[in-house]
Amino acid sequence: VFCDLMCGDNPDLTVQELAQFAERNRINDWLNPSQVIKTCEEVGFKDVKFINLTTDLRISFQLMLKKVTFVLEHGDSHPNSSRVLLMNYRDSICRRITQIERGVFKWGVIHARKPVFMELTVKTPVPFVKTNHLIIDVNKVSQKVEEGQEANVVVVDILKKMPKEQIDALPSTVELLITMSAGLDHIDLDACKAKGIIVKQSGRDAITNHVIQYTLCFITLGLRDAFNQLGVAFPSKGWNLNWNCEGKSLTSCTIGIVGLGLIAKGLIAEIRKLAPDTRIIYTVPKQRRDFDVESKLKLEYVAELTDLASQCDVLLPLCSLNKSTEHLIDKEIL
Repeated sequence: VFCDLMCGDNPDLTVQELAQFAERNRINDWLNPSQVIKTCEEVGFKDVKFINLTTDLRISFQLMLKKVTFVLEHGDSHPNSSRVLLMNYRDSICRRITQIERGVFKWGVIHARKPVFMELTVKTPVPFVKTNHLIIDVNKVSQKVEEGQEANVVVVDILKKMPKEQIDALPSTVELLITMSAGLDHIDLDACKAKGIIVKQSGRDAITNHVIQYTLCFITLGLRDAFNQLGVAFPSKGWNLNWNCEGKSLTSCTIGIVGLGLIAKGLIAEIRKLAPDTRIIYTVPKQRRDFDVESKLKLEYVAELTDLASQCDVLLPLCSLNKSTEHLIDKEIL
């Protein structure tokens, strides 16, 4: 929780002596470790412990005292003003060591945990260990609050739509919304911001890489007409380079991409590794055109979707799914 100076608990010390130390050192909330632990427990922290580092602090002061004393005894070349400062510093260190030995103060760390109630509306890729949480419907999060379990974190995936109505219905105790997805299209971010809910993505890189690899696989199989060859037996003999080579090669085709987000750029980079000369064209709104990426990944920009569709062999919709892109690619485009 924090690391700080705390009041000593030596019963031989007077209240006045402790108060004078706090005043001289401008210390607020002058509590001893036991009082700090009690305060942390009152505000909801569990397993509160005080890790006493006072001995470490005393050793540090003793090492500093040894160094300052050495300089004073062997540092004749220092000007008088510097010597006076060092002497004052030495006296201050000696006072601190004495105060530690008398138990005037303690230095340490308050270590604790604050329980968080997490409601999982989806099944996680890796099961949690030692958890009693069940997968519940997001609409039941508020019901949990009525039962005395105030949710702090809600976990969703790309299939769980979180529009404004759903966000507003979440209890006021929810502070964090975690989505196991590469995109955020399914969440009303403005509604989350208005309600003070932080939105974070879990496993974004892993999900992005998986989508890129699946897409690249489907492109290659589709161009080679491999899906129609699934039931064809692999030849046991008489192998030649013409077996199952119908279709187009990745190098000779044109790939059209709608959007230029994280997945799109990652996919283009992977295609360039396999087929550096493949023609790749893309379209985004003119204000979002990225000249730097075009140059780096050797892309061609096409302003109109209809023009892009008429030129490509493979059309990949990799844009955000929202009201402006819904039904963007229809029968006419295809």
